[in-house]
Amino acid sequence: MHVQKQGSYSLSSDSGAGLSASNVGMIQAVASAGPLLVLFALTSTAEALSAGSGAQAWILSAMSVGAAAGLLSSGAVGDDYGRRRTFVIGCLLLAFTSLLAAISPNGPLLIVARVLQGIGGAAIISCSLG
Repeated sequence: MHVQKQGSYSLSSDSGAGLSASNVGMIQAVASAGPLLVLFALTSTAEALSAGSGAQAWILSAMSVGAAAGLLSSGAVGDDYGRRRTFVIGCLLLAFTSLLAAISPNGPLLIVARVLQGIGGAAIISCSLG
């Protein structure tokens, strides 16, 4: 049985291996700030990928679209299969798709990676709030 100390929050199972509140907060901050971080490099990224104005709009909004599409469903998955498991899968999805976005050679692959980043971020946000 897992006993929770007063004033601490943990996404842990009965094994005792959990995430502290500060770790959860940092991970949630990264997931929440992701849609804004692209603003700093949009011009150089769009130029390097030869992205037109339509592709630039998708690059900016793709992560928000993915987060909006995945927020309710990832919360339901977290309720059915466990918040910790969904949280960890969301972290792994966000990490993998961030790497994919970093090495994407063209605009469409970057857009798909950003939508999947949004879905991973949605899993992190929905399962760390409860």
